[in-house]
Amino acid sequence: MMVTQQQKKEWGSYPDRKDSYDDKKDIQAFIRMVEDDDWLQSILSARLKSPINNFRWIDHPDGLYGADFGLQNRETNEIGMTFDVERWFAWKADWPSYYHYIHFLGRKDHLLEVKHPFMMVYLNYHQDQCCMVDKEIIASYPTKDKYFSYKQCWDRVKEVPLYQGLFHKRAQEEIEA
Repeated sequence: MMVTQQQKKEWGSYPDRKDSYDDKKDIQAFIRMVEDDDWLQSILSARLKSPINNFRWIDHPDGLYGADFGLQNRETNEIGMTFDVERWFAWKADWPSYYHYIHFLGRKDHLLEVKHPFMMVYLNYHQDQCCMVDKEIIASYPTKDKYFSYKQCWDRVKEVPLYQGLFHKRAQEEIEA
């Protein structure tokens, strides 16, 4: 059985959300993380080829069905980069030992077609750690059907090896340990 709408709704529901699509607090958590962390700022500035403080955060830069949020150049209003965010229930304080891949959902493949840089952001349950993967890396892996035994269903995903992710420092230390 392929993943159902009901399962998607269940897995995207958290106590701090009004529904499974409400990721405002996840976005805010990531933005705070970037604002408080020189390492994350340097990663994004390098990809933007400009200091991150030359940009402002905006919602849905490519429209309602595009990426969740992005960075817009303060002077030119050009989109510098877009982001989509997911929170992983199983990733609490430690990276789950049974997670061998970063899974990019096949239903989000359209996010890889934008002309500007794009990064997928995965937050842990507590929203204090993140993993980022850029579109070039994600796009280099095929979308395939995968059976998730824990959830007892199939879904379409790209399986990106862990070493391809840019893990927030604390998470990176746990992966390497």
